[in-house]
Order: sequence, then structure tokens, then C-alpha cells
Amino acid sequence: AFAIMKRDIRSLFCVPTGSIVAALFSCLCGVVFLSTVFQQGSVATMQPVFEFAAWLLLLLCPAITMRLIAEERRIGTWDLLLASPISSFQLAKSKFVAAWCFLLFVLLTTIPLVLVLEIYAQPDYGAILSGYLGLLLLGGAVIASGIVVSAFSTSQTVAYLVTTFFWLTLSLGTKVLPTLVPSRLADIVFAFDPDLRTNAFSIGLIDTSGVVYFLSIIVVLVLVAAFAVDRTRRPETQITKIIISGVCLLASLLSINELALQEPLRMRLDATGSRAYTLSDQTTSFLNDLDEPWRVVVLMDESMADRS
Repeated sequence: AFAIMKRDIRSLFCVPTGSIVAALFSCLCGVVFLSTVFQQGSVATMQPVFEFAAWLLLLLCPAITMRLIAEERRIGTWDLLLASPISSFQLAKSKFVAAWCFLLFVLLTTIPLVLVLEIYAQPDYGAILSGYLGLLLLGGAVIASGIVVSAFSTSQTVAYLVTTFFWLTLSLGTKVLPTLVPSRLADIVFAFDPDLRTNAFSIGLIDTSGVVYFLSIIVVLVLVAAFAVDRTRRPETQITKIIISGVCLLASLLSINELALQEPLRMRLDATGSRAYTLSDQTTSFLNDLDEPWRVVVLMDESMADRS
């Protein structure tokens, strides 16, 4: 598995696709940085870049994964991998780790933007590290889904389009559906919005529910990719078994995320240097001294805020 991972990393650096993805990502992030952050009087934060990069990864990560398996089938090396003494899960895992490592390199191409902030201002490195963590987790989820699609497809173009369409539909659908369904279902649909998760990371707030959200998607999709590879290796494997396994994994994914959203199990870690999302000692002491039950009431104008 380690040998396959090294070979895939080497190939991602050698083929033009990898260089194009890294160049596009760093160039477009630089444009956003210059237009929104690097202005006189602006706040020294990478938040606008992280928010833009989250959408950009939905388009660029499928370009990394579309060739991992589909290209092997095209050039005829896939049969050699299937004949090697390695399990289907190890094969899928090695492909995922290779693509995730390359994604880390792509994210590191934006480090010069942080250095510019350091020269001209005083950036909050806790918030910056939190933003990079969110992008790495989001990219890992997209990469895992791309490997699944690539395992089922023989065309790189189809693998790219299906993966991109899936994540764009998920991201846009979770913004539209909450306005069309009952409130209880709206909460569940809204909780699966990937933008909601990455936005918390981009402002320096590490929410354990967001970490669980992305890691559970990664684990489930890597297992589904292993099932797809096993189906290629053993054609006699019944498709019904794969479908049942996929349904069980999906149910586990929903259950895990539902539990992660429960307040007793949920933690929010303030990564900002200024502790922007942490109550002061005076406020905490004041709340603890209150004898009677208290509550916070928020009034919202429906015309000024969406239902989510």
C-alpha cells in the first residue's frame, strides 16, 4: 500500500493535471486576497480566501481524483494492481492518502499570502490554522467521493463531472431545501451543508461536529470505494451486498452526525489568539451567580434573514 501511495504521489506531481490544479488554486486565491484582504485599513484575516477556496476545492479536487483509477484502467495497469497481494481496502486507502497528501501541497502554495500578512500586519495564526484544517477536511471528503466515482467509471471526464455535480448539488440543495420542508426536516438538511462546516473553521472556531461530519464522510466513502474495487476484483460479488452495505454505511453516517450535533457531546474550540468566541471571566462568573433560570431570546426579521 505504501508503494502504491508513493507511486500515485509521484504521478500527481509529474502529470500536467497536478501542476494545473496547484497553479489555478494559488492564482485564484491570490486574486481574492488582493481584492478583499490586501487593502488599506482591511482586517488582517484569511477568512475571505478560505471561504472562496472552499468553493474552489469542489471544482479542483475532482480533477485530482478523476485519473487515480480511471486512468489506470485506460493504460492497462489496473489489472496488475488487482493481481497484487493487497486488499481492496488497502488499495482504496493508498489512493486516498496519495490524493490527500497532494491536496496538502496545493494548500501550502497559499502560504506566501500569510507571509504577506505577517509583513504588513499582525494576523491571527490560530484562526489561519483552523481555516487550513477546514479546507483539508473538506478536500478529503471530496477526494474520497471522487475515488468512489473513479472506481465505478472508466472515463476521467465522467468521473470529474459526476463528483463535481454531486458536491455542487449537495451544497446548493442544502441552502434551498430548508425553505421548502418542515422545520424539523429543515434542521437536518441544513446540518449537511458543507459550507456551514467550513465557515466555522474559517473564522477560527473548531467545532467537533464539523470534524465528525467530514471524517465520517471520508471513512464511509473510502469503505464504499473498497467495495467498488472488490467488485472489480471479484465480479461474482453480488451487487445487492454492495447496496445493502452502502445503505448501512449511510445510516451510520446520518446517526453519527445526528449524535455529534447534540450539545452534551459537542465541543467548540476557540482557536483565535484573541479568544473572540470565548466568554470573559466576568461574564462567566455573572452567569454562574444567577439563581433563577435564564434564557436568551433572539428576535429576527424574516425579510432580513433566510430561514436557515
